[in-house]
This record gives sequence, structure tokens and C-alpha cells, in this order.
Amino acid sequence: MTYQYPKTHCEGCGEIHYYLTMEEQELLWKVAEIGGMQNPVWKVLKSNSDRNACVAKVASRHLALVEGTEEVRERCISTQQKELVVLREQQKKALELLAWAEGTAEVRERCISTQQKELVVLREQHKLAMELHKKYEALQKDHDELQRNVAEYVGTRDNELRAEEEKSKALDAKLKAITRLVPEAISQLEAMSIHDNYNNVASQPPTGRKLRCILCYKDRIVCDGSVQCGHCTEANSRCVYQQCQAHHNYVHGCTRKNCNLVHNEEGYDCGDAGMAMSIGKEKVLH
Repeated sequence: MTYQYPKTHCEGCGEIHYYLTMEEQELLWKVAEIGGMQNPVWKVLKSNSDRNACVAKVASRHLALVEGTEEVRERCISTQQKELVVLREQQKKALELLAWAEGTAEVRERCISTQQKELVVLREQHKLAMELHKKYEALQKDHDELQRNVAEYVGTRDNELRAEEEKSKALDAKLKAITRLVPEAISQLEAMSIHDNYNNVASQPPTGRKLRCILCYKDRIVCDGSVQCGHCTEANSRCVYQQCQAHHNYVHGCTRKNCNLVHNEEGYDCGDAGMAMSIGKEKVLH
């Protein structure tokens, strides 16, 4: 930006100075207070101040030479002193403004440096915040999926538990029904046992001799041997290998099962051939 102000040759120092009116000087001082040190107004004001100082000196000499009187010199000196006081005030003000501008520029530079550092920190914080936000979104997605899976699993388990409860209730009902039938079945077994024992007293094995039925014999468990086999009953012969009452009275509901072991009135054949024949016969019957 160029300021078009008049210039003049200085008779005192021989330099070229700006020549400003009082209105122009006041205007430029206001501009200088607003602007910074880089504003070219400072050069114009300084040049004008130098011109004023040179003019004062030249005027003082000229007046002293032309008037040649003490009174004129005193007036000139008084005027010059006043102008000098004004110039000094202007110079002091200019120096204060210059110092203020320099300090302001330094402070501004420090502020700019601090702001740049803060900007770097803010950028890093923003970057970190974005990374954390992405991780949060991923975790939120996993959390939502986990909640859906848990809800689905809980719903499935609830259905399974309800189904198990229904099965348990059905089994309890069956168990209660069977429990109600047990006393009657026991009474029937007891009556049948009394009847069989009464009809087969002559067919009981010798005292102290314990023979087992085919089922208990294969399983090697204790057998009461309280019911004789079917063909011994039909033949009205003494059965020395009686059948288990629990197997044939209660389980099968029949008291006249044929004995699957080869035997006669004296006992049964416990050899390998007789045993194999009996077991094979039992398998065929089943």
C-alpha cells in the first residue's frame, strides 16, 4: 500500500523528508495506533518528525540572523522550544507505540506458537477420539449380537424347560396311575401264590434244595423257585426245577410256562450239552 504525501528537501540535513500537515499527522497517528509495525505509516511519521526537527533548527538560525534582536531570538527560541516540546512528546509517543507494537508482535508470535502447539494436541486428541469411537461401535455391535444370542438361547431353553415340565407331569401322572395299580397287583399275586402252593404241595422240591428258573439261572440271581413248570404240572409229576414266581406270575402273567431246561424227576442235566440245548431252546421260544 502506497501513501501519496508530499516530500521536501531538508535544508538542515540535506535529506528528503515527508511534509505533512497537522490534520495529516493526526490521521496517520490514528492509523499507526491501529496497525502493526509492518505498516509503512511509521516510516512516513518518522520522516515527518525528522523534518520538523530540522525545520526547527533551521528556523531558529534564520530568525537569529534576520531579526538580530534579542527579543526576536527569544520568541524564536520560545517557539522552537514549544515545537521541540511538541516534537519530543510526539517522539515519545512514537517510541511508546513502537515498543508496544514490538511487544505486541512478540506476544502475538508467542500466542501463535502456543496455538500451533495446542492445535497439534487437539488433532492428536481428535484422532484418538475417532479411534476410540470406532472401537466403541465395534464393541456395541458385538454387545448387541451377544444380547440377541442370549435372548435366543434363553427362549430356546425356556421352551425346552416347558417341554421337560410337560414330560415330567406326564410321567408323574403315569407313575401315580401305576402306583394305584400296585396294591391290586400285589393282592392278585398273593392270591395266585396261595392257590399255586395249595395245588402243588406234592410237587415241591426237597426241603433245603433251591433250584432256579431259566431266567434267573442265566442271570445268576437268587430265585424263589415257587412255581413248577408247565409240562410237570400236565404230567402230574414232581418238578425239581420250579420257575420263579416273580418272572412268570407278575411279569408274564402266566403260571404254566414250560421249563426250558432238560430235566426229569431226579433233577436237570447241568452238563455243557444239556445247558447249550436249554439256552438254544430258550432263544427259539423268545
